[in-house]
Amino acid sequence: MSSDHHVDPTDPDFNATTFGVDGTVDAEGGPLLTGVKDHGVHTTAGNGYLDPNTESLQNVALATTGQGDAVSPYLPKGPTPVEIFSGAPGGLASR
Repeated sequence: MSSDHHVDPTDPDFNATTFGVDGTVDAEGGPLLTGVKDHGVHTTAGNGYLDPNTESLQNVALATTGQGDAVSPYLPKGPTPVEIFSGAPGGLASR
């Protein structure tokens, strides 16, 4: 976790309902919904949490209209490069 983000909303102790934000693909591997690449709500690149055609916006819409069981799952990716070298649990510097 970075020094800018003191709370991890994906931590079970936070007690949040998590969902996917990385984007989705069709059977041939082509994009269906864009993945979030920016922590902004709306971005000029169209990859913020509430930008059109993002997996995140679809999941927010489902969760806020009583369809929370239909949201795509959050899939943990492991430590980021920053975490690996900063000594975060599981990172290289913490070994």
